[in-house]
Formats: sequence, C-alpha cells, structure tokens
Amino acid sequence: MDIRPHTAQPMSVAAFLDRLPGKQREDCVQLCQLMMEVTGEEPVLWGPSIIGFGQKDDQQRPDCSCDGLEIGFAPRNGKILLYLRRYANHYQDILQHMDGIEPGRACMTLRSLADIDLDTLRHLLEFAWQDCTRGNG
Repeated sequence: MDIRPHTAQPMSVAAFLDRLPGKQREDCVQLCQLMMEVTGEEPVLWGPSIIGFGQKDDQQRPDCSCDGLEIGFAPRNGKILLYLRRYANHYQDILQHMDGIEPGRACMTLRSLADIDLDTLRHLLEFAWQDCTRGNG
C-alpha cells in the first residue's frame, strides 16, 4: 500500500474534513486537533483519505525506526480508522480500558468519539507517538 503524501489530487486537510457528513466531520476535526496537540505536527493528507501526522525517516530521527506516516486516521463508512505505529496488540494494556474501540491488527476502529473516554484516547496517542520502537508486534 502506497501511503506517501497524495500529489495527484492536492487537497488541504481542512477541505477534506469539510466534505465529511455532520457528526463524522465533528469527530474527525476533534481527533485532528487532539493529534496536533499530542504530536506537535501539522496534519498531512496521505493518499486520498488518510490524515497523518509526522513524516519521519531514519536520517531525520536516528533514535526511531520509523518512516512515513507515524500516526493518523481515516474516515471510512461512518467510522474512523485509527493508525498507530504498532499493531493493536502492542497497546492491549491501554485498550482494555477503552470501550467503543475495536482493535484490529493494523488499525483500530472508532464509531464515535462520544463512545470513548477522551483522556484514555489521549494517553493511547501519546504512548504511540513517544514509542520509537515501531515494529510488527
């Protein structure tokens, strides 16, 4: 899967979010703001529909085995897919305290931010952002 920043159809993150329906747009704007606070990064539209934060490579950050999209999310069919650095099982200790989130292997699914504890979500995002050991497990 190619997740480099999308160049064929340039669109700002704000314009992309504005195209979403009501409640999903509100949730995605709130999640985007939260990720900006956690990462200190500006959002970038990756591909046609993934909003990502951090574009790091080994030369920019030798202490971190990471390249490309660090963390991000994508609105899909009325839900929000959350992409973190590691597979969902790496975050089990935090996820066991979160109702309203469905862990998959490579991403997690949220129905609505109203269904989850936002403080725990912030903790999850902070943990994922600070963890530079990204791997498959």
